Order: sequence, then C-alpha cells, then structure tokens
Amino acid sequence: MSEESVVRNKRNFRRLQEEVIVGGDVSLVPELMAPHMRVLRGGDDSFLLLGGRQVPEGRVITQEQFIQQYRATVGEPKVHRRTITAMHGEGDVVWARWTIEEQHDSGRYGVPPTGKVLTVEEVAMVRFDDEGRMVEGWFMRDPVEVLTQIGAKVTVEPAAAE
Repeated sequence: MSEESVVRNKRNFRRLQEEVIVGGDVSLVPELMAPHMRVLRGGDDSFLLLGGRQVPEGRVITQEQFIQQYRATVGEPKVHRRTITAMHGEGDVVWARWTIEEQHDSGRYGVPPTGKVLTVEEVAMVRFDDEGRMVEGWFMRDPVEVLTQIGAKVTVEPAAAE
C-alpha cells in the first residue's frame, strides 16, 4: 500500500472513533467499514466471557449489525470522549491506543447505572481494504479496570485441583 493509503486508513480510523462512536453519525459506517468485517476480538468481549457467554473468534459482522451493537451499547451517554494517544500505520494495518471517558448511565457491563465517569484505555489493530474501509479488527480493553471503576465486586474462583 502507498503512504497515501496509510494516511487515509489512519484518518478513517480516527473518523470512526470521533465522528461515528462519539459523534453518533452512523451514516458514515458504509464509508468506513466494509460490508462484512471480521472481528477477531471486540472491546467488550471480556465482559461477555465473564458473564459466561460464548464469543466466537473471527465472527463476521455486517454494517447494520455494527450500527445495532453501537446503539445498544453506546447510545447517547451524557459524557463520552475518546482521545487517541498513539497511532501507527503500515501497509493495510493501523494500530492505535486511546483513552475512553464515558458516563456509566445505562445497565452496560451488567451493572445498574452508577453515573460515574469511567476512564479506560483501549487498543486496536485494524486491517483496511483498498478503499480504506475496515475489514478486520482486534480490540481490547481491561474489563476488571472498568468493573472496579463502577464499583462492581470482582472475584476470582480458585481453579479446581487437577
């Protein structure tokens, strides 16, 4: 990929964070995401796993599924900021780290709303197609950090003896 493509992919990743996820402009999803995107790991997968739900690796989501998940999990919090603190692009891949500040004003994460503003770090590695749309992504945040901030009791069961 050319250097112009790398710059475009980085710009498109930033637009997804700022204009779609924070700004709520889901009309941009077809421009920024391929019709089908393979998700190797989602940012909230750990919460699902902690709740005993299965999360298939390498699942494929459509643009409409992305929009539905966005509306169900992000919605319109009173406080929601994302600050990209590092970003690197090479070839068709962008790596990024950012800080999320969001108000816990819904039952998200399986805990009743607390109104607290959470500050969480997230990282991602995203691959883009020739048109600058995301085709594959890996996203990760620390679920224990989030749960601790909203006052959830986090316990670990000892492993059974082998």
